[in-house]
Amino acid sequence: MSDPWRVLLIDDNPDDRVFVRRALARELDALEVQEAGDAEALARALEAGPFDLVITDYALGFTDGFIVLDTLKSKWPECPVILCTGTLSEDIAVKALRKGLDDYVLKDPQRIMRLPAAVRGAIDHARQRAAARAAERRFETLFQGAPVGLVRSLPDGRMLAANAAAARIWGYSDVGALLSVNARELYADPEDRARLVAMIEHSEVVQDFELLARRGDGTLSWVSLGARAEKGRGRPGAPLRMEYRGYHGAQAARVGAASGAEVGGDWPAGRGIAHDFNNLLTVITGRSHLVLAELPAAHALRRHVDLIQTTAERAAALTRQLLAFSRKQVLEPKVLDVNAVVTGLAPMLRRLIGENLEFAVVPAPELGPVKADPSQLEQVILNLAVNARDAMPQGGTLTIETANVELDETYARRHPGANAGRFVMLAVSDTGHGMDAAVKARIFEPFFTTKDPGKGTGLGLATVFGIVKQSGGSIGVYSEPGHGTTFKVYLPRVDEAVDQTATAAAPTLARGSETILLVEDDDEVRALARETLDGHGYTVIPAAAPAEALRLAGSHSGPIHLLVTDVVLPQFSGRGLAERLAPEHRDLRVLYMSGYTDDSIVRQGMLEEGTAFLQKPFTPYTLLLKVREVLNRRT
Repeated sequence: MSDPWRVLLIDDNPDDRVFVRRALARELDALEVQEAGDAEALARALEAGPFDLVITDYALGFTDGFIVLDTLKSKWPECPVILCTGTLSEDIAVKALRKGLDDYVLKDPQRIMRLPAAVRGAIDHARQRAAARAAERRFETLFQGAPVGLVRSLPDGRMLAANAAAARIWGYSDVGALLSVNARELYADPEDRARLVAMIEHSEVVQDFELLARRGDGTLSWVSLGARAEKGRGRPGAPLRMEYRGYHGAQAARVGAASGAEVGGDWPAGRGIAHDFNNLLTVITGRSHLVLAELPAAHALRRHVDLIQTTAERAAALTRQLLAFSRKQVLEPKVLDVNAVVTGLAPMLRRLIGENLEFAVVPAPELGPVKADPSQLEQVILNLAVNARDAMPQGGTLTIETANVELDETYARRHPGANAGRFVMLAVSDTGHGMDAAVKARIFEPFFTTKDPGKGTGLGLATVFGIVKQSGGSIGVYSEPGHGTTFKVYLPRVDEAVDQTATAAAPTLARGSETILLVEDDDEVRALARETLDGHGYTVIPAAAPAEALRLAGSHSGPIHLLVTDVVLPQFSGRGLAERLAPEHRDLRVLYMSGYTDDSIVRQGMLEEGTAFLQKPFTPYTLLLKVREVLNRRT
């Protein structure tokens, strides 16, 4: 282990300190342990910290165990603390856990054997919490610094939060001025809102509803509006989710109202924040994959790299969730066996939920197939699993089960959003703290969260809701305070054969010998892609900009088989580069990369639909797989 954990051991009994250190040494061979056996030694340790972990006795001769715990948590809030004591009543244990204690182990010859596992778990969980907080701080940075306008508001039109871009787009001097306005004031004709609400009462979705909007500076603009009723639709006053597309001179604006949607601005001239963020994540995930490929399975560093990779994947998921509210996702539905999807995700879910939770999968025999996007269905399962994990901070059981069900008209009438018919049910249940009726009524609203500030984005369940509805299904929640929660996803069954490629084992990567022109203006992404392709036999011609790419292609004597290029480049776009190369390289295949979604790029006219596309962040594996796929296509 290259970076040994620093551990503070607080115990006034020298024999017990020896006993604890021996228990640690049985499994943990690289610890830097500092002992504190009296008040002076503890004071010196508090000055010398922080530590990766503190192990403390409860019955200390020179102070009270709770005083020590309070002192540690106030001085080092992120440092995990384990209580290792001879006797511990249930009342004391509960009180200590409420004060922030991470775990406790009793000092007897049998139970002390659990101490190394408790140490590993406490440190890993602390680092995961720190990584999650960092990811959510990055999300807040995305929200506040986005070049597009973002708004959160209530059904009655009161706006709760906005960023500077939203104020600028809508002609207000600052965010405070925009928040002082009711969203209804954006309607130049009050009758427009009345007509919209009436339409929503009779239909789940309203699209392309045109109205005249009033900006803060008094100018008027025509906008095209899309609206969707949330839970309780069909009733007057039900929450609505709205998206406006407005045109103010050359700038397009979009405002989300009612239940809190996103407000978007014009297409950024160079790169937007999401694009840059995905470039960074490409490097982090790519390099961690390469390191893991070189490390032996039992190497002590693997858990650090695993954590880096997991954190990067969570950050990428947050970015995808943010983008999901600014543009509709493109679905690639395939006929799936939901059991196979759950089974394939099980190892990842086991790592994700942690060691303190029990995990069970109950697949139904002869489960019918469904038609859905595999990656989107995986996202639904992951988000529900994370939600369940967070509802069980003191431990519990997470259960995922499937079943064939038939919903009748009575059920559909009682559950708004559901339809009668034959469905596959995917249920995710936890034994956590549960929810009351008020919380259940709002859980699918974007940005709604019951977590403490900085500990939740409020996008997870909203994303689940959107994916399920876009897939033609419905979702219900069953919960009571103190009795856990069950989410039930219903996806329509289909009478088609399962697409074996959707859940097939990962294909073996074939080596190549072709020449690839690689154009990417981010130095680290370009270096990662070049090393990956070089390592699998390809000849790579790297370029940082279109002009350099054209010069290198002109001086290359042999054929160039594939152009791998970012879509958004300095000088001109990747598509423009491909068009300029085409006359001299008639058989050139093209693979585009971008941190933007393929749907957004297609809709902005930067790519044609059906073009070979690789979404950032990508891993070395997905890059190699996509390159081989494009090269193997018949002309």
